[in-house]
Amino acid sequence: MLPLLAAIYGPPGIGKTVDLGYSFPTGDFIGQPSEEGGKPAGLLSIQQVCGYVPRGHVAKTMADATKIIKSLPRGGHTAIDDFSGMARETVRDSKKKFRNGYDVWDKVLNDAIDLLNALAQRGGVGVLNCWGVDPKKQDDGTRRRGGPELVGKLVEQVPARCDMVLRVDMDIMRKPWPAVYKCSADRNYVMKDRTNIVNRISPAPMNLREILRSGGLVLPYINDQQSGWTDKIADLLRQSQNPTGDANALYHQLLELELDSTLSRWVMRDALDRVVIERAIHQHNNNFIF
Repeated sequence: MLPLLAAIYGPPGIGKTVDLGYSFPTGDFIGQPSEEGGKPAGLLSIQQVCGYVPRGHVAKTMADATKIIKSLPRGGHTAIDDFSGMARETVRDSKKKFRNGYDVWDKVLNDAIDLLNALAQRGGVGVLNCWGVDPKKQDDGTRRRGGPELVGKLVEQVPARCDMVLRVDMDIMRKPWPAVYKCSADRNYVMKDRTNIVNRISPAPMNLREILRSGGLVLPYINDQQSGWTDKIADLLRQSQNPTGDANALYHQLLELELDSTLSRWVMRDALDRVVIERAIHQHNNNFIF
């Protein structure tokens, strides 16, 4: 499965960065500097929700990010957060260097290709975290599909070069986390999945760790207890007719065992999503027409 390039897109504040924090706690997070000029602003949400300080790197443009990726050890996982803002900043930077519009967009496209190649050469999972845009009728009468908010030819070129393009949406009936990943054949939105995981279970829980695990890729945790506890809770939930309904009782049992509340929530999140994904895949594999 590796290397694997993925793009996720959706509105700000829906939980994309937090999911990447949960999924890749040993990974490298590359983003634009905060307004104060410090580390990427998005990393604060990972620290507050996931309970650890991610390994962050500051890059204003795609070329800056490529340099950082090339300096990192091979085999690691990388998240670009947010790629939409980085692409816009690359356009601004290129316009300062070139007067000819063709040269500007040629530079932007080449920088994007260099970044994607660097992610692939690193050999792990590379994720582009993007804002989303809705479908739009263009001035020439053609209809542009919704997808990652990008600029120029990147709108088509970036998704084409990715293995997964997942749309983040809300499912208010899903508990306890209403955000989901969607991937299906759709005339209105760009989505794809060469791994054949999410397109079998869409809408899928917003949990890239467990999605990739169902395809055989086991990602590391940062706490030695997490893997064992997650496996135990998942085993208990598999025996339940209503895993979501039984989750609260199991969560309280973890707290009674003096597991930290942040760790307990992480364990419950992954265990519950694992069972939901397993059941969705089983249902898909046992039906030809839905």
